[in-house]
Amino acid sequence: MKTNSRFERNAVYMPSVRFATERRRSAMPGWARVPALLSTVLAVLLFTAAMLSAQERFGNFNGTVTDATGASMAGVNVTLTNKENNRSLRTTTDANGAYVFRQVEPGHYKFTFESSGFAKQEIPEALLSVGQEIKVDANMQVGGTEQTIQVTEAAPLIDTTTVLKATNISAEEFENLPKTRSFQSLAVLSPSVNAGTIEGGIQINGASGAENQYFIDGVTTTSLINGSSRENAAFEFLQEVQVKTGGIDAEYGGSTGGVVSAVTRSGGNQFHGEAHYYYYGNAVGAGPVQRLLLLNPYSNGTDARYVQDFKPQNDTHEFGGSLGGYLIKDKLFFFSSVSPQLQRRSNTYLFTGEASDIVNQKTTAQQLFNKVTFTPINAIRLNLSWLWTPTRVEGSLPAYDGEGNYLLSSRASIQPNKTIGWTQPQNNYSGQFDWTVTPTSILTVKGGRYWDNFPVGAFPIRPVLLSEPIRLWRELRAFRPNYKAPRLATLTLLAAR
Repeated sequence: MKTNSRFERNAVYMPSVRFATERRRSAMPGWARVPALLSTVLAVLLFTAAMLSAQERFGNFNGTVTDATGASMAGVNVTLTNKENNRSLRTTTDANGAYVFRQVEPGHYKFTFESSGFAKQEIPEALLSVGQEIKVDANMQVGGTEQTIQVTEAAPLIDTTTVLKATNISAEEFENLPKTRSFQSLAVLSPSVNAGTIEGGIQINGASGAENQYFIDGVTTTSLINGSSRENAAFEFLQEVQVKTGGIDAEYGGSTGGVVSAVTRSGGNQFHGEAHYYYYGNAVGAGPVQRLLLLNPYSNGTDARYVQDFKPQNDTHEFGGSLGGYLIKDKLFFFSSVSPQLQRRSNTYLFTGEASDIVNQKTTAQQLFNKVTFTPINAIRLNLSWLWTPTRVEGSLPAYDGEGNYLLSSRASIQPNKTIGWTQPQNNYSGQFDWTVTPTSILTVKGGRYWDNFPVGAFPIRPVLLSEPIRLWRELRAFRPNYKAPRLATLTLLAAR
């Protein structure tokens, strides 16, 4: 039986502000209304700036440059270079010797300070995590431009501008930590976090699993049904995972527990790639534990006993690869990765007075990610990303309810289980435009949408053909949401304090 009952959702929502004009007589001349209009626009910009941190996926650097006497230096060229992909950002200090790098991707960076008549100064290591604002100051020494002074001490790692308590786990640490194949599993490695054994979620500071929020690239993927994370992203896609456990801003008002955020990778001026294959299943797994069997649950329990089921097939294969680099050096960068998961399960069922039967279940969970970064000039940066994670299940395995692998029902009753299943499309895409207006201010326009069509129940699935990829794509495109999903769009002006 096919059901048309679906739950289509997009948890990313913010009220939009629209300006409408109407022709009418007014005693106020047109030129006199300009200041009022500018005031309204400024108020909207400041209001949306207060809501921006709910899409947190970057960090900030700032600092002051002085000379040997402690006087502020204006016009110093400051270059920030990502040590992992060799991408660079540049700015100059203002009249007070201050500089700011905003909306910077997390990672390891190197600073270079240059000014005529002074020796070039380098700070070789500065680590930036999601949501942090790190202060890196420089003290220039008189010397020739061919001289270079390298500061051996690393930049400070502590953000003194916030009371936030968070654990940041970088891509370098992913490989060395015990985890499953979902970024949400890293949350339990943070202080004040444990896995809830009763309600089946992640408990942060004693709150239930339904009181957390989950974000991928600033777009919320939190379930409206039970508060869990509805979308996964493979570790090969990710640059960093952050778990907020205390001092959380008011923008996360729906989170009385914690906030788990994942930030994706980007391309750069160097090509990087990888290939991977993961397997877990029967060959490396234990058999099922003994099951308590109550043939008569209404008795006094004297006939209760444990039975041992046969070890069924349950194999999961995950394979894929990633590639990041540049299309136009210093201008256009890309990062692409794919990592589908194929799970194959098979149960053998025994019946009283009938031949045995086998029911197979095939689960295909696609994971595809693409990101493009465009910097036509140093003051403008554009990021576009798309995460595609549909799931398709064919076959349904009924639970054993008899002795060993026996079913108390008939062989004919399980025949529909061989053809039922469901398809669940998921899309997550976001974009951000940054314009550095002055050395200490930036204009940001960003938007994102998470689309999840959650089918209720199961329906017949057609047999798998060689044209499966094309048919799956057509089926996903055929889904229509029950309502127009809201989208997020913000216009924000950030200026240095």
